[in-house]
Amino acid sequence: DHRKFCANYLLDVLETSVQAVFSSEEYGQGLTNYFTLFFTAKFFNPVQCTHVMVDQARSKYSVSGTQLREGKKALWLFTSFAVQASYVKKVLFLGGESSGKSTIVAKLAAHYNAPYVNEFGRLWYEYRDGYLFYEDMEYIATQQIKAEESVVLAELKRISSTCDKLFCDTSVLTTSFYSQEWFGRISTNLAEMVEESFDRYDKIYVCMPDFPMVQDGTRQNESFRTKGFKYVLDELEKNGVKYLLLGGSHEERFNRVVEDLKNETV
Repeated sequence: DHRKFCANYLLDVLETSVQAVFSSEEYGQGLTNYFTLFFTAKFFNPVQCTHVMVDQARSKYSVSGTQLREGKKALWLFTSFAVQASYVKKVLFLGGESSGKSTIVAKLAAHYNAPYVNEFGRLWYEYRDGYLFYEDMEYIATQQIKAEESVVLAELKRISSTCDKLFCDTSVLTTSFYSQEWFGRISTNLAEMVEESFDRYDKIYVCMPDFPMVQDGTRQNESFRTKGFKYVLDELEKNGVKYLLLGGSHEERFNRVVEDLKNETV
């Protein structure tokens, strides 16, 4: 089935045939033979495909595809930063205003010696002196995603870095809440970003608004905080996204996350 899939993909999608197969495995010759027969039959002309065995003993590079997929040390030695970044597990924290997201993200990052991303919307709000427009919503969402990517790449490029986690303070879902509440609508692009974001994170925690709200001059009020919390839960439930609720003190939440991550491949 795998050989057939590859052959049809090459012919129908890439619109090409094959002259040679390079592999480091014994199955390479079998795949080569299949391609020879497949393309000969398709083109009604003899097609000769050659197998080239490459370092089967792994004497030059002690690495394999299996090791890379398992995220072994080989991953950090033999792949580009872009590939390494796809293995970094993203741990997301959502919730209403003043529900402890920033606090727990910073604490977990320090505990795991891992990078974290702050809420870009808050930074932009402060930069604009509290004056935001509808058009800012898409910009904030885009920059939030870019921040996650740039932080991971920057960490991976550090010497001896073995970054495997990224802690995220909110996502574009939070931006969509503000867009709906402040402007009564969510742009098509932002809605698409929200939909794509549900598969972006490996673990999602939702912080409950169960301790007194701290007003720092940029936040709304208790009612707004509760509404934001409910919005997040409704959207996650509606889209069938798994999450874990966090309540209690900062210390209790921190301990629960650490314990939960022990039981996960995150």
